[in-house]
Amino acid sequence: MNVRQRLFLLVTGLALIALLVAVLLWQQTKQAAPAASFIDLQGNKIVLQQWRGKVVVLNFWSTSCAPCIQEMPQWAKLYQQYHGRGLELVAIAAPGDAPNIVIDFTRRLALPFPVALDPAGTSFQTFGPIKAVPTTYIIDQRGNIAERLIGVPDFAALSPRLKQLLEPM
Repeated sequence: MNVRQRLFLLVTGLALIALLVAVLLWQQTKQAAPAASFIDLQGNKIVLQQWRGKVVVLNFWSTSCAPCIQEMPQWAKLYQQYHGRGLELVAIAAPGDAPNIVIDFTRRLALPFPVALDPAGTSFQTFGPIKAVPTTYIIDQRGNIAERLIGVPDFAALSPRLKQLLEPM
């Protein structure tokens, strides 16, 4: 083996070690989702920590946000596709949204997942502060924030990501 080959192997080995260290550090710095609870439109209390072991999607939205309205059918489709595998989803309406408008929208679209009101903006502050909607948090089975998405996600790319997160630990 000549000097050039040895140098190549040394540099490649060091690069692999650096990559491994970076991955390990990244995994250790995952942020735990904050303790939170929500009241859905039926008055049920949803405690985020009760869903530990499941993948949870928190979609912060507003009835006055056109992209939020447009993405809801896609969230419903993903929820129906993956709920049986352990996916939970809560859509949290913005503090300024009138409850009657949120209820009417939810009924019109027959959303299959819980929708919560946040009149005091508590959830918007706990997970942010959230300044733009839609904003979506995906929480993994261990209770860590796996993704924070601002704007309408690429649902074609999101579906395989959810599938990956739903794999048994």
